[in-house]
Amino acid sequence: MFVRQFYIANAGFFLLVIGFAGGFMRSYDHIALAEFFISTPALVTLPITMWLLYALMMMNFNQETVRQKENEFIYCFIILPIVEQWWMVVRVVTIQLLPVFLYAAFLCLIGWKHGLIYSVVTIAVGIMLVVTISACHFRWWLHHPNYEAKTWLISRFLNPRLTRPFPLFFIEWIVRKDLAMLAGSKIFSGLIIWGTTALYKTDTYDVKLLSIGILIAVTANAGIILSVHRVENFHLHFVRGLPIPFLRRVSSILISFAVLLLPETIILAKNFPAELPWIDCVNVISFLFSIPIFFYGILYVKDRNQDEIMPIVFYCVIGWFVLILFNAPPWLLGIVNAAAGIMLWKKFYYSFEYQTRQTPRAKNQTGLLSE
Repeated sequence: MFVRQFYIANAGFFLLVIGFAGGFMRSYDHIALAEFFISTPALVTLPITMWLLYALMMMNFNQETVRQKENEFIYCFIILPIVEQWWMVVRVVTIQLLPVFLYAAFLCLIGWKHGLIYSVVTIAVGIMLVVTISACHFRWWLHHPNYEAKTWLISRFLNPRLTRPFPLFFIEWIVRKDLAMLAGSKIFSGLIIWGTTALYKTDTYDVKLLSIGILIAVTANAGIILSVHRVENFHLHFVRGLPIPFLRRVSSILISFAVLLLPETIILAKNFPAELPWIDCVNVISFLFSIPIFFYGILYVKDRNQDEIMPIVFYCVIGWFVLILFNAPPWLLGIVNAAAGIMLWKKFYYSFEYQTRQTPRAKNQTGLLSE
């Protein structure tokens, strides 16, 4: 219920990481990167931070799984002995953290080879910290599946006094409901763009490398795009019947995307390689903004849940990756993506019906229970 579905739900993410690490980076690149990480205990905190972001994604999945209706039987977990409870949650998070353990073992082997004992100890402490936080979070939600969120005093003071413009509705909802997913996606995508631009200081590359980094960074925001789509078509479904011009609807969502992608845009503009002409910065930024528009248009073609949309995202990413390798200019990809996304958006917007509430697996289980 937790381990298998976690890897299925995030299959696109794992395939993307494997494709990037196995297809773009060579073996000695991995070794050089590992030696850089373990060179000092301070630098070891970089991979530990990435592991914590991975743990945030995992904890968010476990929390949502516990709160699903078909999993209410798991509430009986609290009647088990305390030792057995901890043994179960530690087992689950350990298997979910298997990719982290594998890379940590690789870093430890490199560190032991070079005699960097302090770095090895730091990695071990970091792994224990990640496992402990994940297990405590998991057990707490198993004991409090219907926890009532409290509204902060400052929120109660500001909410009646501040009028939000419509484009900020989506952002505020994501901040309130999926803050862990939002923070993890932003930090991951920001680090990818920062790391990609930093590679230009070590060797000579063309704009293809930066385009690939942009592609990976923006794809990490697929969950945010799905959340924006859910807010508009589930929580704000009545807006569809209002006499609002389609162009104004599109502009509102585009403003929301612009605000959500502002951190990546700032990092890219600030760290843009000096070896590349500035026109390439404009081109890759247009490519950056076109990908969410394309994905948002696809979401209106047919009602799909996250498990069903992730394979489409993966195939699109592979297609863009191949086109970039064959020297397709970023500005052309940006124009095609934006045009295709808006065309699909306009064609299916008024006929689209948002029905998805559960994954196919959850629907089948609910059907069996009702029978």
